Amino acid sequence: MTIDQFRQTLKKPEKTDALLNYLTCIFFIGCGLWFIYDLVTNGFYHPELGNRKYLILIFPLTFVVIGIYGFWRIPKDYQIGCVNSVKSIEEKWTIVNEYLSQLKIRSKRIENTQIECVYRNKYLNSLVISMYLDDNKILYNVRSFDPTIKKGFIDLGLSKRGTKRLKKFLEDRL
Repeated sequence: MTIDQFRQTLKKPEKTDALLNYLTCIFFIGCGLWFIYDLVTNGFYHPELGNRKYLILIFPLTFVVIGIYGFWRIPKDYQIGCVNSVKSIEEKWTIVNEYLSQLKIRSKRIENTQIECVYRNKYLNSLVISMYLDDNKILYNVRSFDPTIKKGFIDLGLSKRGTKRLKKFLEDRL
């Protein structure tokens, strides 16, 4: 399996969720721009504000920043890591199971040489690890997970920390 094929297996069940997130980002940017337009056309100078008159722009700019952050963040859920290794698949399974035994696993699904599990980190947030074991490599992806919302785009760096931790573990063992 190539990296692009693995990425497609991750994207397939979440296509509508990603579309909904992109629409949410467009909504946030649109609201922010509408507020800015409204402030500019109707004037936002109030004598009682004095030198603080530009502070009123913080509200609409916050909407725009959240929307732009979403557009930047959503594709990062599908970044695939790869660790090359000449070890056998059985040895790789042993290493993967060793890593998973350190986590608080909530659910686990195994199909052939692909594994997906949901675990809770020390901050009680859920993350999903997807891995594909091949003869010469391990492909992996870590992304945040919330059972109430299928896919959100604000994870406060959880998936990045989970990815770093998994990558370090695999590189040390393989």
